[in-house]
Amino acid sequence: MFAKISKRLEALALKVIENDTATTFKPTVILHNPETGFKCIPKLVDSIDIVQNFSDSYLDAIQVVVPLEYPEYLAMMENVQDLECTITLYAANPTTGREYTDIEPIIIKARAILENQEDISKTVGSGIFTNGEDSPATGEQASAHITYTFHLIEHSAFDLRHVGINAIMTNCTIEQVLHYVCAQFGIANVQLVTPDNDMVYSNLVIPPMKNMSNVFSFLQERYGIYSKGLSWFYTQDTIYIYPAFDTTVEKNTATGILRLVSVPKGTYVGCENYHLVYNKDMYILSNTERQMSAMNSVGEENAGGARLSVNSDNTVDGFSTLTSDGTLEISNDNVSILQMGNKKGSMSSKSSNIKYDGIRSNIFVSTSEMAMYNGTAMKLGWINAIPRSIVPGQVLEFYYDESAQIFATKKGRVQQVRYSSMTQKSRNQGQPIFSFVAELSLFLDPEKSDE
Repeated sequence: MFAKISKRLEALALKVIENDTATTFKPTVILHNPETGFKCIPKLVDSIDIVQNFSDSYLDAIQVVVPLEYPEYLAMMENVQDLECTITLYAANPTTGREYTDIEPIIIKARAILENQEDISKTVGSGIFTNGEDSPATGEQASAHITYTFHLIEHSAFDLRHVGINAIMTNCTIEQVLHYVCAQFGIANVQLVTPDNDMVYSNLVIPPMKNMSNVFSFLQERYGIYSKGLSWFYTQDTIYIYPAFDTTVEKNTATGILRLVSVPKGTYVGCENYHLVYNKDMYILSNTERQMSAMNSVGEENAGGARLSVNSDNTVDGFSTLTSDGTLEISNDNVSILQMGNKKGSMSSKSSNIKYDGIRSNIFVSTSEMAMYNGTAMKLGWINAIPRSIVPGQVLEFYYDESAQIFATKKGRVQQVRYSSMTQKSRNQGQPIFSFVAELSLFLDPEKSDE
């Protein structure tokens, strides 16, 4: 028996599944070395996995698993240094395997790093493949396969990871500094949400040994960029810099909104399409189990529902004054008290848990930590997903039914997408046909407060 859903949610779901975009792919993998001219095209591809962790990483994590025949393995080991890999996903008919030539393929070009570079012929002996000779002695030995896992890093990302920068800048804003930093990394395509910090700094220092992994977090912690967290992610030659926990549409990194339609598990099973691109917005229908965790109570207990700090700029001069009658007065401008705006959670207390942050001139650090807990964490799935189609930092609207089929919406951002390939049955006896499933980790607005 299918669960009943509201008319508005049903209308959105039907709008999505009526789309006829291709969602299955014929994969090809080419291993090559531009320095030596080596080239190998494995006959099969076992799996392709892509993880885009927008909150805890800054690069795509791409993994491909291919079986290699012994001669291919020997040649690959001789050319493993500076090895490159090109993955091409051709949209194809799931039954016949015929490619759709009118659809642009998905292409990933990257440096290839072998997970285990141990030479198997030295540890188990080449006799299991060759009977002690230089070439396979039997057809069975010639067709023996070794499965290898390669980790891929896009070419531009491979080089910029190790670029170090430092600078002393004058009369500048944080926005200008961010553009300067990206230029030093050689990044031309910058999708930057306008910083909340619009202060003009007479002197701003970036110390030596800062790189792609830490320079943006340094600027956030030292000077402040956004009041609701910071994320930065580099993919497909573009860097996205945005407030991680700000869900307002004005802080979007894409031209369209991601619209997630969540229906009960087990409904709309067996459809070929679970996504739709319409008017620059991307609709995704999720009919998988939802895992949800309200962060309010965790934040209240562990990080405090209120934060108190002292402005370091005034600790030497003007922090306190002694009046003529001997009374010590401390200006309210020297003390910052922040209160979480929405305190609704699974537990409540009559007293406030106040955390003292000490001397701190950058209040954005405190507001970002509070914003991280002022929301709901959720995980759900996307069947027949399109790899790397969700834009880092893209603002989303989440559509679902509350109890009694009451349609509801929330805003949020995607924190992570994990794409995993699945082999489809096909009459095509050659290269297998892949579809992808994706696990989406979301940050959503909190439940509305009763206050």
